[in-house]
Amino acid sequence: AGIAFHTRVKIGDVHREGITEVTAADIASARRMGCTVKLLAICERAADGRSVTARVHPAMIPLSHPLASVREA
Repeated sequence: AGIAFHTRVKIGDVHREGITEVTAADIASARRMGCTVKLLAICERAADGRSVTARVHPAMIPLSHPLASVREA
């Protein structure tokens, strides 16, 4: 956030969700849809144009996405 948006985001303001709730069935469903599940950190400028929101959570992304092949990073 600091580099991209020239601002600080307090850790308490970041929605955080780990991978512990992701099941084998979730991963299998993603595969059937041509996707994979990755833990993503997302930071974006809010609609007001001044504040920044940040979150970390599992997300389903297409296997064709460049991040889909990232392993152990």
